Amino acid sequence: MQEQIARLRERREAFRPPATDDELSSLRDVLGAELPRAVRALYADHGGLDPAPSSLPMRLYVPAEAADAITRWREFGVPFEDAELGVFWSDENSNDAGVFVAGPLRDRVFVIDHEDFSPEPRWTTVESFYDALLDGRDEELLWSEMWTDYPRRPDRRYPADDDDLAREYFALHQRDPRSISGRIAAFRALALSVPDAHDAIVLTLLESDDMWIQERAADVLRVWGNSDGGLGAT
Repeated sequence: MQEQIARLRERREAFRPPATDDELSSLRDVLGAELPRAVRALYADHGGLDPAPSSLPMRLYVPAEAADAITRWREFGVPFEDAELGVFWSDENSNDAGVFVAGPLRDRVFVIDHEDFSPEPRWTTVESFYDALLDGRDEELLWSEMWTDYPRRPDRRYPADDDDLAREYFALHQRDPRSISGRIAAFRALALSVPDAHDAIVLTLLESDDMWIQERAADVLRVWGNSDGGLGAT
């Protein structure tokens, strides 16, 4: 994470002082888990960014803001388990990003788009997310235009358990496709699938009765045909 922090510091931003132990303790209490290592490194460097003027597509929340966002999204009922939902960044337009802090997808980064509550990972690590954020800053992109790691592409490295997780989520969806957990599993299976190894998963979900799952399966096929980006890439 230090490489990304050094790059972040190359430009003037409204950095807050490093987060205090009390601030981080309060955030951990709300989160109900330890903060991810990379998030702790960020808060050790600066305790968040002021909303303006930030040139980043998303800014790091002050710890108290992160705690409020975690509570708000849990109460709203987004399609994530409360135990996995760690929210730490915002675009100041009701869209947030966070880290899976528990469960099989631990340490991967997700986005909560207020228009599309998709429960799948977008980046493999916080470091990768920050590489995308910093590239987005340099190119003056919105967060929705940034490159993503997921859906997977055969030309990049991924966590070793992604293949097994793709199959497990697909099996969970097949067992109960119309339940909330079954729908969540479908989106996660699609994100974690990779060409050749999981063609059957994507083709099956392309025929789903759920139009949103169908659409995401088509998105995955589009990404597989363009190895330069992800769902957010232009």
